Amino acid sequence: HFHLDHQGGLFRLLQAHHEARLTLARTPNPDPKPPPPLLVIAPKSVNDSLRAMLSASCGGKDPNPNPMPLRLTTPVALNLYLRQRANPNPTPNPNYNPNVIDLGFALEPGALPGIESFPVIHCPDAYGVRLDLDGRFRMVYSGDTTPSPVLRSYAKGVDVLVHEATFDDAAAAHAMRKRHSTAGAALAIGAEAAVTYTILTHFSQRYPKMPALTEAQQARTIVAHDGVTVNFVTHPSGVRLCAALPGAAPRPVDFSLVAKVNRVLRALEESAGEDGER
Repeated sequence: HFHLDHQGGLFRLLQAHHEARLTLARTPNPDPKPPPPLLVIAPKSVNDSLRAMLSASCGGKDPNPNPMPLRLTTPVALNLYLRQRANPNPTPNPNYNPNVIDLGFALEPGALPGIESFPVIHCPDAYGVRLDLDGRFRMVYSGDTTPSPVLRSYAKGVDVLVHEATFDDAAAAHAMRKRHSTAGAALAIGAEAAVTYTILTHFSQRYPKMPALTEAQQARTIVAHDGVTVNFVTHPSGVRLCAALPGAAPRPVDFSLVAKVNRVLRALEESAGEDGER
């Protein structure tokens, strides 16, 4: 969605990617077939903002001869396009409009297998996303949302649910007004959808408290924090998590240690007093 905490750094990231492409093109014996342009799937408001920033970065002039190679589309257009590609002869639909699914560019064969966006309850044009990689790994990211039946249906049985947990459970009414979720609501969605692992993220800096987790929840929950890397490794027995801090090799998550850390942090908060002063 369009809120700056979700897309404010996107343009600089795209600039860095473009600069890397130009550097690669100047190297001796460059790859004769450069990588395809980046595909950005975002609401129209975000895409319009990217176009405006690209124009401004070029002094309002045509950015040629070295335009930033981007392909922009929206979640709705891409969903329709992929469904049409999977089923070229759909049942006649009086609302069908072939222009809606014309992305203006061709996707490579096999590109974007198993990706689907879905609307969530936050601001206009807010979406979550589900990834299904050849049936080996399934993941849902909630984006910003209040608890959503649509999200729950998309998360049904996935390996990993990454769900926002902006507010503490004590602020449930405030979370609903702001169209965000509490940690408890996020965990409830994970439990109702029977997901394997839930990763809580997007915590408000105004409420820097560890979510209270039961032992059962601690066994299948990671509380995200800056700098942690989580790798998802597939095994015959299913998907397992590996985690690492920057500069360290990934290793299987020791959930008993995660539970101990959660308990220690919780105890420290309680000992600090109800006013939360440190």
